[in-house]
Formats: sequence, C-alpha cells, structure tokens
Amino acid sequence: MASLPIVPLPDELFDAPLPAVAYANEPDAVELDLLIDRLQIELDDWRTSHEVRLLQAVVLDLHALQYPEDELLRNEAVAAGWLLRELDDSLGTSTGKHRPFIEGELCEWDAAGGSRAYVRQEYLQYRVEQTARVEAELAAAAAKAGPPADVEPVRPRDRWWVRLLDRFFVGYMGCQRIE
Repeated sequence: MASLPIVPLPDELFDAPLPAVAYANEPDAVELDLLIDRLQIELDDWRTSHEVRLLQAVVLDLHALQYPEDELLRNEAVAAGWLLRELDDSLGTSTGKHRPFIEGELCEWDAAGGSRAYVRQEYLQYRVEQTARVEAELAAAAAKAGPPADVEPVRPRDRWWVRLLDRFFVGYMGCQRIE
C-alpha cells in the first residue's frame, strides 16, 4: 500500500507539528531505545512516567514513518499515541499546546492518525524543555565555576623568545636579564 501524501491543514483547524518539524535533527530509534531502557532501570514506576511513554510512542512513530507500507506498525504507533493521551489525561502531564482530550467538543486528536500527531506535539515540547534545562544547567555551572583557578597568567619570561634571549645573554655575554 502506498503512503498517502501529508497535507497540512490551516492553523485554525489543526496545528499539530509535521514529522519533519517534530523529529528534526533527531537521533535514530536505537539511541532512543537505549534511553528508554536507562529510564526504565532508573525509575521505580516507569509505567506512569510521561517521559518513558512519550519516548516509546516516538520510537514507534519513527518506525511507522520509516516503513509506511507496514499497516501493523502504523496501528501500533497510533495505539502508543492513544496510551500516551490516556496517561496524560489521567495524570495531567500534557505539556503541549492542546490537551489530550477536549470534553464536549470534537477533538482534533480523534481524527485518523491524530494520536500520532499528539505524540509529535508532546515530543516537540519535550525537546524544547530539555534544551532549556540543559542551557540553564550549563549557565549555572559556568557561573558557579568562575574563572579556572589552576591557570596562571602567562608571564613574559614564559614566552619562547624571552627564554631564547636569556640563553643568549647568559651563555654568550655572561650577564642575566633584570626583570
């Protein structure tokens, strides 16, 4: 089965990010799998972790994008997105622009493939937060460290040409330079 072309809808209708935007400069699925394994080891209750469920859904979505002819893989990606929506709705962990479910209205995410679009929205926000957190940690570490204490300023005597002139004066002239 050939994949259908993706036609973005106007922002006022449905403004979920496209895969090219959500997964720009993204590591491959194997690296994300390793991160998921590390998080599952570190966390006591990883089944209710927004981050783990999000990354699992992202891996499935990346695989479904890579193999669009595989209907089973596409359905698994939709199911993982649905589970993420359910988790975010029950725990209130949604960080994106749109909530996972909107009561009393037709929800954007209920359309075909909408759960995968929800995963992309959440992942884009996750990456923005991760980048901001890393930049804040680097800024705090730089402010805390200050200038390096073990680096001494370069004295004129340490320069190569000064040492060469000193050898000349001491060896040939028998005198020493006065600083």
